Amino acid sequence: MLLGASYLCPLTPSTSVAWADPGGPNPVVAAPVVQAPIVPSLVSTVAVFRRDDGKGGPGEAVAQFTPADRAQHFEVGAQGLKEGSAVRWEFTALETAVGSRPLLASIDRSAAGLQGATEVILNGKIELPRDWPIGRYRATVLVNGVVLRMLDYVVAPPPTPAPRPPDVTAIKMARDDGRGKPGLDVERFAPGDRRMHFRAELSSAYTGKARWKFTAVATASGNNIQLLELNGDVSSVNTLSAQMNAPRDWPIGQYRAELFLNEILSKTFEFVISGN
Repeated sequence: MLLGASYLCPLTPSTSVAWADPGGPNPVVAAPVVQAPIVPSLVSTVAVFRRDDGKGGPGEAVAQFTPADRAQHFEVGAQGLKEGSAVRWEFTALETAVGSRPLLASIDRSAAGLQGATEVILNGKIELPRDWPIGRYRATVLVNGVVLRMLDYVVAPPPTPAPRPPDVTAIKMARDDGRGKPGLDVERFAPGDRRMHFRAELSSAYTGKARWKFTAVATASGNNIQLLELNGDVSSVNTLSAQMNAPRDWPIGQYRAELFLNEILSKTFEFVISGN
């Protein structure tokens, strides 16, 4: 059962949520908090922030909002809510780029049509006709005048996307030189090549996370067996190296090496271990 409450910010200057204080930021004023529950059985459960779905409804869940998220949706679960209870949402600007406001907007609703539901989702929405100021905000849900849940949240610029990693131009294989170092390059390994070396060549210098993943695809000892994962952070490298060891001869068959740069699959490389 959904109990909805929404608020659309008016565009009139006197009631618009957008504000600016030419005299400087206002002091932060937190909403009053009443700690005692209405009744022992009233419990707050889930709490979710959601972007708008583009049609005025709640969309994907987010950890925080961006300034461009002009319509912001909130969900709070409540168990033990009684028919006819007074539900109120209050929205507060705690600290933002243009100051603070003890109360941006409020919504009042009456819980109705619960039909014996054990859990009710209380929906709140606040909308601004322009981008939100960056800062900290709070959404508070009250039931019969008592705080059920306070949700502190942030409006912040979206994270800068990580630069695209360079291309992996080639992966080379080499037998061991007998001293734990790469020896001669090979096209395939033999079962007795217990230490195998791999070298990925990159199109440009790379800084970030690197992960190798090795899989036995189809071998005499089994299929699709994950053998090894190697993780690390690198800085300004043009090649990435890895090695894989076995205490005994390798099973004959088909193998796969995968290289991930910043968790993006950058190269898949198939190789063979054979007796020839």
